[in-house]
Amino acid sequence: MYEPTHIILIGICSGARTALSYHNFKGEVLLIHGEKDPEASTAMKQIKSLLQKYRIGYQDMTVKNANHSFYSLKWENEIKDTVYSWLTKSFQRQ
Repeated sequence: MYEPTHIILIGICSGARTALSYHNFKGEVLLIHGEKDPEASTAMKQIKSLLQKYRIGYQDMTVKNANHSFYSLKWENEIKDTVYSWLTKSFQRQ
């Protein structure tokens, strides 16, 4: 059975916490959300609480001025660069 080592959540919403309910997950999580996403604040609190409860490592990235859907090529490129860098560093540590 495949066991994931990395989870990336982009455009956090309250339903995303379900993805982290897997308390046996031993990998790392990258959380990406828009600064102006009205749903992100509550969802991030819930998700971070679960990550801390299960001692799952995570990195949090807030895209400045971005909304929930990241309707900007600049924001999309910022996310791509962040994901690439995060995955590269994560796999180098393994």
